[in-house]
Amino acid sequence: MCERCKELRHEIYKLRDENTVLHQRVLTAQLESDLARATNTEVTFLTLEQVCKYLQLSDVTVKKYIKSGSLEAINTAEKGGIYRISYKALLAFIKHMTVEKLEVCKC
Repeated sequence: MCERCKELRHEIYKLRDENTVLHQRVLTAQLESDLARATNTEVTFLTLEQVCKYLQLSDVTVKKYIKSGSLEAINTAEKGGIYRISYKALLAFIKHMTVEKLEVCKC
């Protein structure tokens, strides 16, 4: 591969990384907007199954997030783990996980 092709490939990778960062910032802004709207509306609760489908995760994984305190939920049964998650808590969880996991170095 010639030097010019190497430079172009490097530039493409750099632009792809910048695009990824901008895309993440847009998603974060959208989540913040949704969270602000959810704050001003009545409280809506989702079932564990709805949250699993929304996040595309298994119920075991979502329960681990709940038990670790990462995802705020209400346990409606003393035993049996029937959870309800507010829409606001779900958006806050997504925002927290997105920013924490996808943050790219800005140096």
